[in-house]
Amino acid sequence: MHRWENPAERRYYQATVQQNLFGDWELVRIWGGIGSARGRLTATPLCAASEGQGALAQIATRRAHRGYALVCGMEAIE
Repeated sequence: MHRWENPAERRYYQATVQQNLFGDWELVRIWGGIGSARGRLTATPLCAASEGQGALAQIATRRAHRGYALVCGMEAIE
């Protein structure tokens, strides 16, 4: 799981690549307000797990341009 937060806007964004109950790969994205019960979740089907890694890289770039900082994920741990 990767999680980005924008403390100035009090917003968060999470993304992960996972298999569903049928064994198919999907990109799951969750976003909303920090401290709020409001938010959304969407799951996008993928052909393979490698496709999801490329999608995560695009999401990371977009989040950085919008002022979000990575707080949880492989890059944040290293």
